[in-house]
Amino acid sequence: KEASNLAADPFFGISALKSVEWLAVEGDLDPANFRLKIKGVITAYAQLALWNTRLGITVGKLKAKTQLDANGAGSNGGVKFKVFNGEPSGIVQSDRLEVEITLAGPEWQAVISSKLKQKSLAMTLTVDDAEHLTEIPLKMVGNGISLR
Repeated sequence: KEASNLAADPFFGISALKSVEWLAVEGDLDPANFRLKIKGVITAYAQLALWNTRLGITVGKLKAKTQLDANGAGSNGGVKFKVFNGEPSGIVQSDRLEVEITLAGPEWQAVISSKLKQKSLAMTLTVDDAEHLTEIPLKMVGNGISLR
């Protein structure tokens, strides 16, 4: 990949560490009900056509990528993506994607559980070809996970 697509470099003039803002995390580590729901804002470009956009996530060696529909939804391999600030036309006017990512299933539980000792979850998010390296500070409360 070109160096300009790596999150270590500025993304649209913004520091890579600030290209993703985490708003909320909720999760259940119970193997029968495992899910991790993450809400955040990802820097993108204005006038983004949702139906023409691919979102992806990588945690450890586990990856999922999907093409969004005009409503800003897509899923693949136990991962659901939803963009909330798209207009009825399927266009996001601002340069920020308000997203919710839900991870579920035994494969995601295994990779996330293995990372919890670090009290943060490192991941790469992709919006089309742009990569965002980010970490979510986590805390555990019983079988639950939340934003620290």
